[in-house]
Amino acid sequence: MNLGFQVVGDKELKRKLKRLTGKQFIKAVKSAAGKSMTPVAREIRKNVHLDQPIPFTGRTGLTTKEQEKLLKKAVGKRTKNLGRGSAIFAVAGIKGGYMLRKLGLPSNSAHLVEFGTRRSSPQPFIRPAIKNLRSQSVQVYTKELSAWIIKNAKKK
Repeated sequence: MNLGFQVVGDKELKRKLKRLTGKQFIKAVKSAAGKSMTPVAREIRKNVHLDQPIPFTGRTGLTTKEQEKLLKKAVGKRTKNLGRGSAIFAVAGIKGGYMLRKLGLPSNSAHLVEFGTRRSSPQPFIRPAIKNLRSQSVQVYTKELSAWIIKNAKKK
């Protein structure tokens, strides 16, 4: 099940818009992609609700509410520029292993909540957020990039 999305026709659009400013355009796309993930990250945080403790946690003695709070704290978004702007992607979800370890949860604990284990039922919180906010995310991306294009088209 693929929950991601891709903006179609973006390569042709990129080629045309690179003529405007190049590096500034890449920065604008990266910014728009990051802003498009903000509502998704917010929704993921809202969806985190633990009915039972996360299995195999590193810190002992944490209550379910404390684990839930730490998991919410580990939710974030990230944008990355690959190959000098040839591909830009944005991700919303649980921050890397370091963040979870810093918070006292094992780095591989989020999927145990999302998909469940033999002893605990699944409590999805990432997949519903992505599924519900896919179109809103694309709208935010389009709005942000359109605003940049209009602003820079007036300058030239």
